[in-house]
Amino acid sequence: MYRIGEIVFHPLHGAGIIEGIESKKILNTTKQFYRIILPDSQLEEIYVPTSNANSLGLRYLIDKETIDEVKDILSEKLQLKIEEKWKDQFKKQEERVNSCDITKVAHALKFLFHKSLQKKLGSMDKWLLKKSKNIIASEIHFVESIDYAQALDMIDGWVKVSVVDVDKKIA
Repeated sequence: MYRIGEIVFHPLHGAGIIEGIESKKILNTTKQFYRIILPDSQLEEIYVPTSNANSLGLRYLIDKETIDEVKDILSEKLQLKIEEKWKDQFKKQEERVNSCDITKVAHALKFLFHKSLQKKLGSMDKWLLKKSKNIIASEIHFVESIDYAQALDMIDGWVKVSVVDVDKKIA
């Protein structure tokens, strides 16, 4: 069970701080919920049931070694070949982003970034690119104790290294 004040990661919303544990009555049943403040999200807070928080993907933050792994993934050179239909490749990238595994999120971000260099992204791809970047930045922000904007800039720098002569900012 997580405690008030701990920083946790939610796969759909990124990193946040547990501000409280509250009881809520839903359909005549009272349940306990973590109230999580999301400083780097459009949502201000979310409520996650304490009884199945882990099965919903709530977890502790990554460590600095995992950030190095993410950096390596994003910085590695990539020759992108898009052979799948849009629907299939979008589903694959969306599964990566929603996986709870930050290295899979990094692979999705890198794929979408490189795809954006080849052709204009559609609205769903743009949304997924932004979401993957925000998820990674939210963890880096807390783990490295840096400003969220600095975390976003770090990610931009890592991905740019994977491409020659890129002067493009990620969505």
